[in-house]
Amino acid sequence: MKKVEIIQNTKIKVALRKDFFDVLQDPIRDLLEFTGANYFAHQIIENYYQPNHFVSSFNTHEDWSDLYWSKFWFNDPLERKIHKNAKINGSSVSLWQLSDPDSDCMLSRMQMCKVRDGVAFSYQHKTGVLENYTIAWEKFDLESINIKKIILIQEKLNPIRLYHRQTYQDLK
Repeated sequence: MKKVEIIQNTKIKVALRKDFFDVLQDPIRDLLEFTGANYFAHQIIENYYQPNHFVSSFNTHEDWSDLYWSKFWFNDPLERKIHKNAKINGSSVSLWQLSDPDSDCMLSRMQMCKVRDGVAFSYQHKTGVLENYTIAWEKFDLESINIKKIILIQEKLNPIRLYHRQTYQDLK
């Protein structure tokens, strides 16, 4: 069984939830199969770019996650955009190709994860905690997405989100 890996520097503490691969294997597989996606990421963020900035992060591509947190976390235009908007508006949604198609971070993400496009969602909870998830595809078919499918995707996300929210507090 994989264990949580903690990365910390003077600006941020990150819990890489490598333990989720074993614990949430079935719900993640169901989500990816249902959506046709081959990439999924989920983060819970406290004190966003403030003292005690803490992130609990899960990503289905462990190699990308390791590179992201060592090289790109501070220079990811997509991440900055969705969280800035969520802090102002309470939530934010962005298609990758509309917000960050040419940054070094996005180009590396697409190459390593073998995806071409994705969608990122961010919510700000009443407590100020940000929660985001990203789903990405090798080929994104916008026409296959409708309200019914979005509701079903939310249902598939719930066990993952709930488990993550229940377990991240112990890692701060």
